[in-house]
Amino acid sequence: MKKTGLSIAMMLAAFLLFAGTLPKGDCNTPKANHDLRHCSFWGKSLIRANLQGSNLDGVDLRGTMLTGCNLSGATLHKADLRWANLGKCIIEAANITEANLFHTNFDGAILDKSNFKNSFFFGAKLNNVQARWADFNHAYMKDLNMSESDLSHSTFKKVYMLRAVLIGSNFTGANLSEAKMTGSTLEGANFTGADMQRASLRGSTLDDTIFSGSDLKGADFSNILVESIQPGQFKNIKNLPSHLKQKIEDHL
Repeated sequence: MKKTGLSIAMMLAAFLLFAGTLPKGDCNTPKANHDLRHCSFWGKSLIRANLQGSNLDGVDLRGTMLTGCNLSGATLHKADLRWANLGKCIIEAANITEANLFHTNFDGAILDKSNFKNSFFFGAKLNNVQARWADFNHAYMKDLNMSESDLSHSTFKKVYMLRAVLIGSNFTGANLSEAKMTGSTLEGANFTGADMQRASLRGSTLDDTIFSGSDLKGADFSNILVESIQPGQFKNIKNLPSHLKQKIEDHL
């Protein structure tokens, strides 16, 4: 995916948002850097819409088709995005905190540095996304699909990620302390240098999963499912739990 940075326009939009001086937008033809809190886009088609820097706090976006959109620098605090499609959107440095993302589709999107703290991701799709340095702290992510994605250096502290599918995703340098990942599918995922203190991976599938250099203090790896373990998967581990050490020795 193409790396994009914060533009001058995005920084200006962020300043205007903070200052509360965005002009009121037209709900029929929404544009970037406008206040759209009075609008409802339920079930509408906004394909490739440029809404960067706009205020969409609390807006109804249920079932909205937003594929290829630009929401960088926008704020969608407590927005309702159930069943919305944001596939291949650019959503950098956006505020999507406490949002309802039930079965929302983000496949192929760029989410770098965005804030999803306390959002509801039940059944959401984030496959092949780029979400580096993003904040998912305290998010509810049960039955999430997030395979083949770059989530390096992002934070997932205290997330509830029961039965998540994270096949082949990159969590290098990420913070997953106290994350609940029971029963998750983690084949080929990379947790190199990750903070996984007190995380629960009970009953998870770990074939070819890499934890090199990660901190596993107090982590729960009981009842993990793995056909084989290679020495490099657990190289230079910090605070290797005794029950996991025994599991590794049994497979080597």
